[in-house]
Amino acid sequence: MRIKETPWEKENLGVESSAVFYIEECDTGAILEEKVVDNSEYIYQEAVVPTTRIDLLNLLLRNGFRFAEVAMQQSVKLPSSLPKAFERHARNFSFRLANEDEINQVYHSIVNGYVFQTDKISLNPRFGPKVAARRYINWVRKEISEKKAFLYMIQCKNENIGFTILKIDEKRVCNGLLTGLLNLESYSGFGIYLGYCTILAAGSMGAKCLKAHVSSNNIPVIKVNQLLGYQIEDMNYILTRYIEN
Repeated sequence: MRIKETPWEKENLGVESSAVFYIEECDTGAILEEKVVDNSEYIYQEAVVPTTRIDLLNLLLRNGFRFAEVAMQQSVKLPSSLPKAFERHARNFSFRLANEDEINQVYHSIVNGYVFQTDKISLNPRFGPKVAARRYINWVRKEISEKKAFLYMIQCKNENIGFTILKIDEKRVCNGLLTGLLNLESYSGFGIYLGYCTILAAGSMGAKCLKAHVSSNNIPVIKVNQLLGYQIEDMNYILTRYIEN
């Protein structure tokens, strides 16, 4: 088992200390009892549990942890095609690098809760959507300002409808950090084209593979990714615990 302290969550979540416990398939209940169950060093705790270890999941649930989601890592090889049923309208959609004003437009949409409503922090009654939005903003602003990631606007007939933030490594593997519609109500039904333009944007960066990190709470994205040819590479249970002072 590996313990990773997350000091940046002090600013994001307003907690004095936090950590993630990465549990491995070979771990025993005794190890968890010692290093996780009895650990009160960190106020906010997350546990990442392999889906093969239901016994360890249940052990944590009996000791104050609460189930948050199943975290899935998915990937699709590039180039990838759009399903024929959606090809007719594809010509109306495009992508391009965002300018400074558009980046701020995306930040505004996130802050005002238009984008992410299924995130584990947003759904946690201790934190909620505003804290989740702040956490996202702090994360992506740092990545973009340091030129480690790039924000693309997704357009329909030259109107901005969504965005995607991508980060590529030296092996030409692209990670989708964050993708969303600017307004869920106005642009409902555009998810398949948002996903496809994300694939095209990754391809324009020279990527040979695009990875996505998806929550089981977000059924619409799971369905879209399935249509676009994504395969599941890994899944883990995510649990959280808050230690009262």
